[in-house]
Amino acid sequence: LNSIKGQLSSRGSSAEKINTEVFPRGTQFDAQGNLISEQQELETLQESDELKAFGYDVFANSPQTFAPMMDIAIPADYIIGPGDKVSIQVFGKEKDELELTVNR
Repeated sequence: LNSIKGQLSSRGSSAEKINTEVFPRGTQFDAQGNLISEQQELETLQESDELKAFGYDVFANSPQTFAPMMDIAIPADYIIGPGDKVSIQVFGKEKDELELTVNR
């Protein structure tokens, strides 16, 4: 019985050692889980608010390929010209699918 009481009392003391501090929602922590002071948070915000030169990020991400993009949106006022391909689907009593190239 004494050993059980000892176990219970040791569990109670270890439970008291657990940090039960509660922080308000939106509190910021660093990568190690330490509380970030308001001064550090202000410095971080000021650094992120600095203006950068126009076009600064143009070459930040290199493209995977230099091939032209073929699946871009076509404007509503586009005029069909030579070399354009037109896909036609006919369905009803007869069913057909054509892909024609404009030549003039």
